[in-house]
Amino acid sequence: MRRFFHGVVACCAVGCAALFSQVFCVNCVASEVSELRETAEKRVKDIYPKFISLVQAGVQEDDMLRFAGEHMDEVSISKRFCGAENDALFKSIVKFLTWRLKTEAIQSVRSYQLHDNMQSVVKKTGVEVKCVLKGQADEVQMTVVFSKTATSLGGIREIILLGIPLIEGAKVPIKAYFEKNGLKMKSM
Repeated sequence: MRRFFHGVVACCAVGCAALFSQVFCVNCVASEVSELRETAEKRVKDIYPKFISLVQAGVQEDDMLRFAGEHMDEVSISKRFCGAENDALFKSIVKFLTWRLKTEAIQSVRSYQLHDNMQSVVKKTGVEVKCVLKGQADEVQMTVVFSKTATSLGGIREIILLGIPLIEGAKVPIKAYFEKNGLKMKSM
């Protein structure tokens, strides 16, 4: 009977230790996720004035290249297009973004202000921040997707404004251009 009692006590001790470890790990992961969300939201607040000033100024290619170099994840974007890092392809994407930001649809939000209410979701490979831009009479949605590593936030992988994916939208025209010139994007 004494052995049975010691066995039960030992099982309870191991069970309590496992439960404590699990709770501790869950709290650590939850705090990392919370920090990633806060960092992403803060970064959107910091980047938005620079982004909207590009739109307001009519976007010059040099300014867009500087912005992309500072805030975008060139490696992730290049890999999404052709499977490997490619500086020439990234510069082509930046040229496309320069044109896209000059379009009438995007220019329509040039006077909109970023609202403080944001919702962020941490996913396996990135952090998505859903924002609201307020104009004088209406609101529009903007989503900024950041890449991430296990514990840190990377650069911007995508910006979706007015339901228009600005970077992913470059795939069709760039692919058509490369095919017209006899190149294959995936083989780059």
